[in-house]
Order: sequence, then structure tokens, then C-alpha cells
Amino acid sequence: MRSSAPELGPKIRICTAGVDARFWAPSGVGRSSRVVVYWKSGDEAFCTDVERVIEASGLQPIRIRYGKYTPDEYKRALDNAVAGVFLSSFETQGLALAEAWSMDVPTLVWNPQAQTSWRGHPFVAGSSAPYLSVETGSSWRRVSELASLIDDLPQKRHEFHPRDWVLANMSDVVCSAALFAIIERESRGRTHSTPPVVAVSG
Repeated sequence: MRSSAPELGPKIRICTAGVDARFWAPSGVGRSSRVVVYWKSGDEAFCTDVERVIEASGLQPIRIRYGKYTPDEYKRALDNAVAGVFLSSFETQGLALAEAWSMDVPTLVWNPQAQTSWRGHPFVAGSSAPYLSVETGSSWRRVSELASLIDDLPQKRHEFHPRDWVLANMSDVVCSAALFAIIERESRGRTHSTPPVVAVSG
């Protein structure tokens, strides 16, 4: 938004969109050897290569295609998974990622940082998971890197705490409180000027 309309820059406040942590909550039934493959970007051959890497490690890929699933289908897949592999070339936030984290599923995220465009404006994609942290998962660029991360997963799974991170940073409760804080702060500071634009990232 700032690049296409720089005059709005001083008026913009960013507020993260949250997820419903009560809905996106693990049932506690236990994890299987399944790995959710969330396919949003890249061709099918690439997605298939990723699934072969997962199978080579003795795990079972479960494909979820962007725009082709229901929330209940996604939730069931996550509830039974030890990890998620996300294939998306760029995200402003990544709600599907936050939903996986809320289900206590760590994510291994393809992060090519490719040259792309938005509404005719070229830019280098900053990240496929801007809120990814050591608590929520790891990133990779080449399939060979993913293979190493998958192989290390049994030893490192306990190092991730994705649901704890969401409850502290990206639940509906936390994010709505942040939005109200922005509105209150701006209302106190502005008596007659044009109100700011609040961009909710999601």
C-alpha cells in the first residue's frame, strides 16, 4: 500500500489479524506420521517433489490445496499431523500458518523470496512467513534443505511451541486488543485531522 500510494504512509497503522484459538485447538488425540502439505504457490511438479521428500523420510503427506478445502477439513488434517510444509511464494501474514500454529503444528515454510509484483508494482517478496519464529518452525528455499529439516524433525519437534506463541501473539483476543489500542491512541492524538487508515494484515 505504501509503495502504490506513498502519501498514505504517515496515516497507516498496521494491525495483525488474529485466529480463533478456541476453534483452532488440538483435540489431544495424538499425532500420527502425517505431514500436511499446504499448496498455494508453485507448480504441481514442485508440490509432488516435496511430497516425495516427505515419503522418503517415512512420513505420509496430506495435500491441502489453497482455495479447495473447508476449515473443518484443514483442522482435521492438522489435528493428526506432526508438522506442516507450506508452499507459498509470498504472504503479508499467512492466516493458514497461524491456524496451523494454533493447532500446535510446527511449519516448514518454503521461502523463495522471489521477484514478483502487486497491482503492477514489481518487488522482491519479503517473506512467505513474516511471523515465523524459532517457536513456530523453520524456513527453506531448496528441496534438499527441506529433506534435512524433515529428517531432523523427530529430534527437534519438542523445541517448537507454536500454540503457545499464537496464544501470546496472534489469537483473536490479543489482536483485537491491539486494534482497540491503536484506535484509542489515535483518537486521543487527533481532534480534527483526518483519521488514520488501519490496515489489518491477513
